[in-house]
Amino acid sequence: MKDWFLGLESGERLTLITGAVILALVLVWILLINPLYISAGARGGQINSARDNVARARQLSVEIATLRNTGNAAANPQDTLMITLERTARQSGLQVNQSRPIDKTTVRVRFESAPFDALVQWMGLLERNHGIHIEIASLDRLDVPGMVDAQLTLKRPG
Repeated sequence: MKDWFLGLESGERLTLITGAVILALVLVWILLINPLYISAGARGGQINSARDNVARARQLSVEIATLRNTGNAAANPQDTLMITLERTARQSGLQVNQSRPIDKTTVRVRFESAPFDALVQWMGLLERNHGIHIEIASLDRLDVPGMVDAQLTLKRPG
């Protein structure tokens, strides 16, 4: 092989060496560098999700501490918005899939495969009994009759 390589003209040897270097760089990119970029991008999404979870946990821990200090507030008007939403949804037969506080008076709530009628009744109950109104509502009808996916932004005045 060495004899064959040395038997090539200098231009052919240069072309062959250049091709080998380019091939080596491409292999390094494909096998090492590109997977690292892909992994870093996936980790970034996981980090953002973890940050959201930590923010929600901190908010809920403050709410729990507040409730411990004020006693059990089953119908207390000082209930925090998150606790009111979760409690009334559960009482209405709804399962909150995700809730995220935007500020002290605004929460974004998501329901998956929720009964439309129960969801509408729950929204009316929030307005009537708690003064919580819907700022933004996005409902997606599912293939199952009467079921929807919903994303709501709810606000309590004050």
